Amino acid sequence: MKSFENKIMGSILGLAVGDALGAPVEFKEKGSFPYISHYQDGGEFNLKAGQWTDDTSLMLCLLSSFVEKKTFDLDDQMNRFLKWWKQGYMSSTGECFDIGNTTKASLSRFEQTKLALSGETSDKASNGALMRLAPVPLFYHYDLSLSLHQTALQCQTTHAPSDCIESAQLLSYVLTSLLNGESKESVLSFKDYPLLVSEKFLAIVRGDIFKLSKEQINAEGLAYNTLEAALYAFFHFDNFYDGLLFVVNLGDDSDTVGAVYGQIAGCAYGYNNIPAFLLEGLFQREEIELLAREFVGLIEGKRT
Repeated sequence: MKSFENKIMGSILGLAVGDALGAPVEFKEKGSFPYISHYQDGGEFNLKAGQWTDDTSLMLCLLSSFVEKKTFDLDDQMNRFLKWWKQGYMSSTGECFDIGNTTKASLSRFEQTKLALSGETSDKASNGALMRLAPVPLFYHYDLSLSLHQTALQCQTTHAPSDCIESAQLLSYVLTSLLNGESKESVLSFKDYPLLVSEKFLAIVRGDIFKLSKEQINAEGLAYNTLEAALYAFFHFDNFYDGLLFVVNLGDDSDTVGAVYGQIAGCAYGYNNIPAFLLEGLFQREEIELLAREFVGLIEGKRT
């Protein structure tokens, strides 16, 4: 597998793997459950081992939109999100479950108004846009400014608070840079990040978060905390698996912090470095890989 394909496949499959590994302990307090190191049955939604949640479902909605429309189409993306909510499209169970309040409210507005940018700035700054993001920066990896712009638009379809947008754009920068061959150290220095950051996010771009103790990292369902936890694990561990174990065992919004970390570490280390047992046990792995390969082909066509 070529390096370029390995990184894209790694980011997409890494998202799904992280989601599925963290799903059984979602909403559980850190330390209140046995250590997670492999897929398990159960959890809040009584999933089978290797099944994934809304994080992967919405990522697959984006991925399939890119593959079928061959472009960035906000209306099509939102119609797929709506189909997931109403009909269980791209769900691992055939039904919509684990839908966040912010996403649900935005989709309700879209259903009524048909306006794709249906997020509201007054909503809680939750992490529902981060968890699905990978296809956007991967598609626009050749133009960082465009990647950041399109990321902001995709985020605002459901999550319009400034913290959500800023978190998504920082994640977009990380994924774009990794796919373009930047080193881990260079990416996490944010030295080439072209946007101004708010005071809250200075701790990330200055690297202050990497000096925190592990006990100070949490997986609350907010955009900032989720990005902080994923980047912290990426900085402190030198392989996909160990960092993933750290974030999913934080509990709380474990599936989403697993999905965000999986996007990053999967792109950095590649598909070939995701443990085989996690790939083999992933629900509908073949279908996800087939769609991901079509996506790779679409991107490669834009590069030639």
